[in-house]
Amino acid sequence: MDVLIINLILALPTFFLVRLILEKINPTWSRLRNPFLWLTTFFATPVIYVALIFTWISIETYYPERNFDKVAWTENAEKRFEYADDLVDNHKLIGLTKTEIKELLGEPYNENGNLMTYYLGFSKRQFIGIDPDWLEIRFEHHKAIDTRIYTS
Repeated sequence: MDVLIINLILALPTFFLVRLILEKINPTWSRLRNPFLWLTTFFATPVIYVALIFTWISIETYYPERNFDKVAWTENAEKRFEYADDLVDNHKLIGLTKTEIKELLGEPYNENGNLMTYYLGFSKRQFIGIDPDWLEIRFEHHKAIDTRIYTS
């Protein structure tokens, strides 16, 4: 029911906009009895509705991806997700030892055998992010061989 109401509300400015455009092209086209005016409004309104939804989702899920900054990483644990993509995508941790990674990133949230996990905060990677993101670093022969970001 909400979608119908929203579309009806959107139809009104769409109708007047289409009518204004038709008046500019040909003044006789803007008459209320013109079926082209009504059909254009009828088909354009849902397209505008969907475009608004996609725009809203794009705005809500956007977050800046920053180059890794050690100071910013240590100062604000809730914003670490902004720097984590740089670490993973550019393989900046691959080949480092656990000690080197601890010097760079600080103490991990969890360290278990060949895995180290760092808390990244609640990112907007997902539309409704109710779970935090984590950076997982996997080691083999005391060197980092793989990194990944996951949501728990």
